[in-house]
Amino acid sequence: VDNLPRGQYQQDLTLMHNDLLSGRAVLALFDTSSLEDALSIQDSANFVNGLEILQKTQGDILYGKP
Repeated sequence: VDNLPRGQYQQDLTLMHNDLLSGRAVLALFDTSSLEDALSIQDSANFVNGLEILQKTQGDILYGKP
């Protein structure tokens, strides 16, 4: 990780979101207390809308389609 801005960030985020909603991918967040901090996107609640929490333990969350 180089902490530099990515020019295609929004496009990449949209592609990832589509993969999540289609069931082709899952979103794993480790050691996080808040979704906003983990995703670093403004509307994180909307980002996971349509997904289910598949597993949640001790700050780790797995989102996806069952």
